[in-house]
Amino acid sequence: MKYRYLKICCLLVSCFFTNACATYLTVVAPPIEEVALGEDRATGRMISTDYQLVEGSKEFTLLKKAFCMETAKERIISKKRLHGVIPALIEIPLFGLGLVDLVAARQYSKQATKEKEGQVVETGSIVECGDFKPAANVELVIQCPKTGQIAYVTTGASGEVAVNNLFAGFLLNSQLNIFVREDRCFAYVSTLSSSFN
Repeated sequence: MKYRYLKICCLLVSCFFTNACATYLTVVAPPIEEVALGEDRATGRMISTDYQLVEGSKEFTLLKKAFCMETAKERIISKKRLHGVIPALIEIPLFGLGLVDLVAARQYSKQATKEKEGQVVETGSIVECGDFKPAANVELVIQCPKTGQIAYVTTGASGEVAVNNLFAGFLLNSQLNIFVREDRCFAYVSTLSSSFN
């Protein structure tokens, strides 16, 4: 008889301590934050410029295209992780309440999920900022590897350079490397032959 009362007491105590355990632990647990990038993309700071030299009948045209860092808004997702699953599973055969506890805990976990926008960050991808457009008033550096000769030419308002200006002073049939001077750097554009006419 003693053991029977003891079993009933243990059953009632365990029922008291395990009932709604998953729901309680899920409610009191701190939220977990995850950071993801939003779907919308934009262009940020300019990284580099690509140059292209287009041949014409009596002149060349220098075109340029800018490349920028891709940006996106952060999405900060705050959610409650499901806790107390094992005690809830123990409740199912003992009291039959474990299933209700799991459903309630899962429902609370879904409803507690919140999302907010964060700051704009760079994604790490480089994208085009626009199309090719004339590179006006850009200084070109013409180098002849064969003779070591160097000359400087500036493009016009529409990015044009006359053929005579480009090849003036160089030997016929020389291979000429064309660079664009950007501040203290040089960007390679193309290699041309001075026999162009």
